[in-house]
Amino acid sequence: MNRFNLSRHAPPLNTATLLIAILSLLLLAACAPPPVAHAAEPEPGIVYVQHRFTDDSGTHEAGPYRAYATYTADKQAYSARINASGGAVDVEGRWKAHADGVDITEECSYDAKSGLVKIPRSHLNSPVAITVDLDAEQSEAAFELNVTTVAGNGPGQWGTERTTVAARDTSLSLPVPSPVKAVTQDSRVLDESEYRCSEGVLTIEGRSALAGSITIYLETYAPDVANRNPIKDYNDTLLKRSLQTAPLNFSPTPFSVAGGGSFSGSGWIYSTNPGWGDWDYTDYVLEWWGGTFYLNCCEHGVLRMPEALAGGGTKAFTATHTGSSVVRSYDTIDDTTIYHHTVYRDDYYVYVDAGRYQDVDGTWSEEREVVTSSPRYGGIDLTKESADPSITDGNGSYSLAGAEYGIFSDPQCSNRIGSMTTDGNGKASAGGLRAGSTVYVKETCSSPGYDLDPNVYAVAIVADQYAHVNGGIVYEPPKTATVRFYVDGSDSPVHAATFPLGTNLTEDDPEVKTASELAEKPDCTPGLDAWYRDSGCSSKFEGLTLRGDLNLYARNIATVTYSPAAGSPLAQKLPIRKEMSESAPLLDVRKDVLPPSRQVSWGRKIALKDPLLETLFYDDGERWRTLRWRGGGWYLNAAATGSPESTLEVLRDTTVYCDWTRSTYDGIYSW
Repeated sequence: MNRFNLSRHAPPLNTATLLIAILSLLLLAACAPPPVAHAAEPEPGIVYVQHRFTDDSGTHEAGPYRAYATYTADKQAYSARINASGGAVDVEGRWKAHADGVDITEECSYDAKSGLVKIPRSHLNSPVAITVDLDAEQSEAAFELNVTTVAGNGPGQWGTERTTVAARDTSLSLPVPSPVKAVTQDSRVLDESEYRCSEGVLTIEGRSALAGSITIYLETYAPDVANRNPIKDYNDTLLKRSLQTAPLNFSPTPFSVAGGGSFSGSGWIYSTNPGWGDWDYTDYVLEWWGGTFYLNCCEHGVLRMPEALAGGGTKAFTATHTGSSVVRSYDTIDDTTIYHHTVYRDDYYVYVDAGRYQDVDGTWSEEREVVTSSPRYGGIDLTKESADPSITDGNGSYSLAGAEYGIFSDPQCSNRIGSMTTDGNGKASAGGLRAGSTVYVKETCSSPGYDLDPNVYAVAIVADQYAHVNGGIVYEPPKTATVRFYVDGSDSPVHAATFPLGTNLTEDDPEVKTASELAEKPDCTPGLDAWYRDSGCSSKFEGLTLRGDLNLYARNIATVTYSPAAGSPLAQKLPIRKEMSESAPLLDVRKDVLPPSRQVSWGRKIALKDPLLETLFYDDGERWRTLRWRGGGWYLNAAATGSPESTLEVLRDTTVYCDWTRSTYDGIYSW
C-alpha cells in the first residue's frame, strides 16, 4: 500500500517572511538526512530443556520443551530458565548443555537465584539442548507455582495465585471459572493436546519439572488471543496454528528496489487546481512507475511551471530517504525452515526543482518486506532393550546404561555430527538435528554385558519432534560366556557350554560333569585327574565367576607297568641275589630289579627304562646260575614275541615285558 502525506501552505506572507521560509526550505532540502540502515536483531537462539528425575518407581523424563530465550542486557549472550522453583530445588552442577552434539556446559553459566542459564551469543544459530538431572530427594522437593488467570484486558480481569507442587509431578489440576482458550507454561504455549478442561477443572498433562509459571487465558479474553502468541515464543504448534500467513505481495518499484536508498527520476506531472491565475497556490500530481505522488507548491508567488499545464508534461524529481521503521513482523514455516518476515516502512521527501517556476514537494511512504530464515530442528531417541530378558533380568553383569551411539551424516558413518548415551533405563536422546535431513545412528560403545550392535539405523529428522531410532526400540543380544573343554592336548573341544555372564561355575556344575564324562578315556588308571585353567595343566580349576569365555583343560592318566615275560626265569620265584654269595641279600624282583610303574599322560610317547639290574645270580642247590637281561627293549606281550620296543606311546594302561636268559656257572647254557 502507498501512503501519501500532503503538505499545505499558509496564506501569502510578507516578503521578508517569505524569503526566510524559502531559504529554510532550501536549507532543509540540502541537509536532508542520509539513508538510515536498519539491521534487524536476530531472535535469541533456540533452547530445549529436558528434566530427568527420580522417584520410587525409577527415573523419568519430562520434556523436552522449548524454553523462552531472551537476550542479556549487553546482547552478548542469551538466557533460558531451567529452574523456576524459587530456590526450593538446587540444580547447580546437575545440568548439561549441548549444541550440535558438543558439550558446551563450561561455556555457559547458571544463576541459582533466577534459575537462568546464560548461553554465549556464539551459539545463536545452533539449537541448545539442556538436560537437568534430579536425585530422589530433589524430586520430592516442594515449591510454589505462579498461576495467573486472564479473563480480559481490563482492570480486575486477571489475578495470580500460588499453588504447591513437587518436582516429580507430571500433571497439574487447577480450577477454572470458564472454558479455556489458551494456556502458557513457563514461557511456552501449550498445544491443545497437552491439557484438557472438564467440569471446571483444567488438567495439564506431562508438566515439565520445575516450570514455575502458568498463565490461563479464558474464553472471555480478547478474541485474537488464539490467533497470536501471548508471549514471545516460537513454539512449533503455535507456528503451525497461527503463523502460516501468506507473505506480503509488493509490486517491485524503484523505491522497494532501492530498499531505503535515495534516487532521482523523471515522471509525468500535471496540475490539479490551476486556480484563477498563474501565481496562485497549486497542487500537482506526479506519476512515475505506476505510482502517484501528490505534491504541492513550496514557492508562494512564483509562476506555475508550464509542464504542469495543458494536460501535463515530463519533469525531473529527486527522492530523499528520510527514515525507516518496522511496521510488523511475523513468521511462516515449512517442514524444514522458519521464515522471519519483517515489514519496513520507508519514508521519502520528493522534490521537483522547476527553476524559475514553482518548486513543488511532498512525502512518500512505501512498505517493503525483508525475509530471513533459520533452520528448524528436531531430535532422535531410542530405548535399548535386551533381546533375551531371561538371561539379563536380575543379573548384575548386564546394564543398559552407558551405551554410546554415534550420530553420522552419511551411511558410511565417516562424518560424526553428534552422539548420545543411554541411561539406566536404556534411553538415549539427542536434539539439535536439522529438520529434513537424514542421520545415521550406529552404536560405538556397548554397555556392560552386551555385544556391539553392528547395524546402522537411518532416521529422518522431523521439525520439533523426536524421531525414533528403529521404531523406538533397539533389541540387543546379551553377551554370554562360552566354556570350552579340551582334553589330552586336542585342538577341538570335547564339550562346550554357554552360560550367562556372572554365572558362578564350579566343579559340580552339570556341564562340567558332562564334559568329564565325555573326556574320560577307557582303560586308563587313574583316568581323568582334574580340570585346569591352562593347557599345561598346572593351574587347577576350582570354580570362578564367568566374565567372558573360558577354556578348561584336562588330561587322562594311564599307568605303565614293567614285568618279566611269562616264560622268563625271572618270572619264577627264585632266590636271586645281586652277587654270587650266600651272604648277599635276596632281591625282590619288582622292587629291586624292574623299573617302578609310572603314570603317564594319555597320548604321550615315553622312553622305556632299562631294568635296575641286568645281571642276577641264584643257587639252585647244585650250582650257581646266572640270569641276564636279553636287552634290546621291552615286549608288548607276555610271551615276549615280536620285536622289542624302546619307546611307547601311552594310549591306555600298558604292561611291558622283559626276557631273561639263564646259564650255569661253567658257562654252559641251560634252557
